[in-house]
Amino acid sequence: RSARGVCRVGGMVASGVFTPGKSNESAIVGALPPTLIVKPMSLNTHPELLARKQNVIDSMTGYMKFGGAADAEDPDFDPDFDAGYVQANIDSCAEILDSYLEALTEAVEGHDLEDDEDDGQAFNESILEAVKTVVQALNVLNEQCEGGLIETDQREQLCDLIQTAASEAGLDTEGEDITEEWREW
Repeated sequence: RSARGVCRVGGMVASGVFTPGKSNESAIVGALPPTLIVKPMSLNTHPELLARKQNVIDSMTGYMKFGGAADAEDPDFDPDFDAGYVQANIDSCAEILDSYLEALTEAVEGHDLEDDEDDGQAFNESILEAVKTVVQALNVLNEQCEGGLIETDQREQLCDLIQTAASEAGLDTEGEDITEEWREW
């Protein structure tokens, strides 16, 4: 029995008629039936990615305000602590991440499933170019902060966000760190 619904495949959201137990993914990736409408999912509004981005920003902000202390009441709190960066640097980081999510969204929107003559090679390259751009922009920003903006926790969070977003866009990361080639933090 078929049902009308929504299906997510990589970075695409498909709505239409789906049949349980049947490979609907091949119908989505192959020739599209007229009842199936596929539209790109905006990664700038993806709840999971936004939450991951906010975790990075919150982590940077917390460290800037309290250093290693949990809050201003923590006995380890040092009011004279200098993280080596300011709110404007955190805001720049947020803008860089927003630009990355927008670049991935544009890559997904520009990818024509029916015209995919190279088995997705150009599409994968456009996603990897967005990864390279975000990593290099973060390298410059972290350098401006003398290496203090992106510490171990932030590095792990940023890598997770970058890889998850690329995967949501449709890149098969095969569990490898796709940032490592360009990352200096």
